[in-house]
Amino acid sequence: MKKHSVPVVRFTKVVLLLAYAGCGGGDPIGPTEPLVATTLGANSSTSISGFAGSVVTPAPSVIVRDQNGSPLGGAPVTFAVASGGGSVSGATATSDASGIATVGSWTLGPVAGTNILTAVSGSLTGVTFTAISAAGTAATIAKNSGDNQTAIAGSAVPVLPSVLVKDANGNPAGGVSVTFAVASGGGSVTGATAATNGAGVATVGSWTLGNTVGANSLTATVAGLPPVIFAATSTVGAAASVAKNAGDNQTAFAGSSVAIAPSVLVRDSNGNPTSGITVTFAVASGGGSITGATAVTNAAGVATVGSWTLGTTAGANSLTATAAGLPPATFNATAAVGTAASITKNAGDNQSASAGTSVLVPPSVVVRDANGNPTGGVSVTFAVTSGGGSVTGATSVTNGAGIAAVGNWSLGNAVGTNTLIATVGNLAPVTFTATATFNICAASVAHTFGSSTSGSLASTDCRLSDGSFVDFYTTSVPQAGVYLFRQGAGFDAYLLLAMPDGTTIGENDDEIETGTNSGIKAILPAGSYLLGPGSLEPGVTGDYEISSTTAASDISNCESVFVVRNISTSQTISSADCNSGSGAAPLLSDGYFIFLEAGMTVTINMTSGPLDSYLMLTRLGGQVVSENDNVNSGTRDARITYTAAETNYYAIFARSAASSASAVGAYTLSIQ
Repeated sequence: MKKHSVPVVRFTKVVLLLAYAGCGGGDPIGPTEPLVATTLGANSSTSISGFAGSVVTPAPSVIVRDQNGSPLGGAPVTFAVASGGGSVSGATATSDASGIATVGSWTLGPVAGTNILTAVSGSLTGVTFTAISAAGTAATIAKNSGDNQTAIAGSAVPVLPSVLVKDANGNPAGGVSVTFAVASGGGSVTGATAATNGAGVATVGSWTLGNTVGANSLTATVAGLPPVIFAATSTVGAAASVAKNAGDNQTAFAGSSVAIAPSVLVRDSNGNPTSGITVTFAVASGGGSITGATAVTNAAGVATVGSWTLGTTAGANSLTATAAGLPPATFNATAAVGTAASITKNAGDNQSASAGTSVLVPPSVVVRDANGNPTGGVSVTFAVTSGGGSVTGATSVTNGAGIAAVGNWSLGNAVGTNTLIATVGNLAPVTFTATATFNICAASVAHTFGSSTSGSLASTDCRLSDGSFVDFYTTSVPQAGVYLFRQGAGFDAYLLLAMPDGTTIGENDDEIETGTNSGIKAILPAGSYLLGPGSLEPGVTGDYEISSTTAASDISNCESVFVVRNISTSQTISSADCNSGSGAAPLLSDGYFIFLEAGMTVTINMTSGPLDSYLMLTRLGGQVVSENDNVNSGTRDARITYTAAETNYYAIFARSAASSASAVGAYTLSIQ
C-alpha cells in the first residue's frame, strides 16, 4: 500500500486531470482515488450515567468517515478505559459498512464517580466518553455512631444513633429510607423514619431510654437487609424520694430494741432504686437511741439503721430517716410495758377497824416493770398471814395503771394486829398491816317482827361518828311488802334501817314533825335486816322501845317511803297524793327514797294502763339527775337506768306525764 501513498495519488490525479483537460472534455478515464479514514466521531452519547460497577448500556460506539464525509467501513478502532477503574471487553473493533465501531462492553469502576473511556483510530483525533456512576442499591447497613451509650433512665442519649448504608461495591447509598424502632427497654424515638444523605448516613431524631434501669436496644432497618442493633444502658437518676421499706409500726418492751431494724428505700423520679445515697436516722420522740445513724443505700436502694432502742417510758416512739433535700420518712413504734419487776403498796396500809369488820380502804398494790412503767394484766394474789381475818377477791389483775386491789379485807374477831400479803410470781411480796379494835357495834340481839322490844341506850353502847349512841337488832320480814318500823323514847329518837352488811336503807328522826318518836316506812323484799334505835343528839342515854308491823300499801299525803332494789309495788296516783303543781294544773305524784352508793346502778320501771307514765330521779337536794316519759316510741311506760355519781339518798317521783287533776290511776313501780 505504500506505493499508493497519498502524494502519489494526488500527483497522478493532477496529471490525469490535466490530460483530461487536454483532450478537450469527455469522461475521465483512469484509476479511482482510494477511500481513507479522515474523521472519527461519537456515534452514541458521550455523557453517560449508571451505577458503579455496572455495564454501560448502550455500549459506546463511534463512526468513522472517509475523506468524502461518508461512513467508512473496515477502519480499526481501539477503546480503552482512561479513568474510573472500569474495564472493557472487545476493546479493538472494526467499523462496519455504516462506519460504526462499538466496544464489546464497558463496565464502570466500582467507585461511584467519573469514568472515562477513549476511542482512537490511527492518528485520528480520538473520542472521549464520560460516565458518571452513582452508588447502587443498598446492599449493606452498618452502625455509624451512637452505639453503646449510657444515659439516665427516662432521658435521651447524648449521641443520636446513625447508620451508614452502602451498595454492593461499598459506595455510600443516598436517599435510602431507614426505619428506627425501640426493640427493648421501653423507651421511645422521634424521627423514626430517616433517609440517608449523600454520604449514605441516616440519623434518628432522638432516642429516649426507658424509665427502668438496665439494657435498652434500638433497631435500624432498611427493607430487605438485616437490621442493625444499637445498645444503650439506662442508669439511675438523682434521688427523688425516701420511703419506708421495713420496720414500721413495731412493738417492743420499753428500753429494748425493736426486732426489725428500720430501713428505707430511696428511688429516683422514675421509681428506680438509687444506690450510694447517704441516709441519716434520728430519734424523733420517745427518748430512745440508735446505732448506725448514718447509712448508705445499697444496690437495691435500701439503707438500714444499725439498731433502734425504744425509750424506757411506755408509749409512742418515732424515728426519722432523711436524705439530703428530700422529705423524711417517719417510723413509729410502741414501747410496751415489760414484765413485772416490782410490787409496792398503793393504798390501804396501816388501817384500823373493829374486830370482825372490814377495813375501810381495800388494800391495793402497784406493779411496775424494770423501767418503772405500770404493768397491766398481772395477776396479784392477796392472802391473810396473821390475825385470823379473811378476804374476798383474793386474786386480782392489775389495771392499766398497774394497780390491783383486794375485794375486801375483814379483820379477825380478836383485838390486835392483822397482816395481809400481796404476791406476784417470784417477786418479793408486800405486807399490809391493820389493827383490829374492840367492836361493841358488832353485838346485836334479835327483834321478832310484829312485836315490841324494849332497850336502853348506855354510854357503853356503840357510838356513831357524831357521838350518838345506837343499839343494833336483827329482824326478818317473811315476804315482800310495805312495812313500818317505830322507835318510842323519852329522848329525841333516831331510827336506822339497814341491810345485814350495814348498807343504809333509811333513817328517820321524827315520824311526825312534832314529838320525839321516830318511824320508817319501807317497801322491802323478804329477808333479814338491821334496826338501829339511837338518839338524835350525841351523848344521850335512856330507855326506848321499838316495834314493827305491816303498813298500808298505798303511798299518799307526801309521806316518806324508803325503797331498795329488787322490789315491785302496785300503787295509785290519786287526788290525795303529793301535788307539786299549782292552780288548775296539779302534778300529782308519789315519792320514794332510795340510798345509793357511788358506782351503784339502778333501773326503775313504771307501767300503767290509765296513765302516761313519767319518772324523775333527783338527788336529795332536789337536783334532777334523770327523767323519762316513754321507754320507747309508741309506749306509755317509763324507765330510768342510772349509775350513782355519789353516795347519798335519791328521790324517785312517779306520776303522769299530763298535768291534770284527772291524771290519776293505778301503776306498778319496780326497782332493780
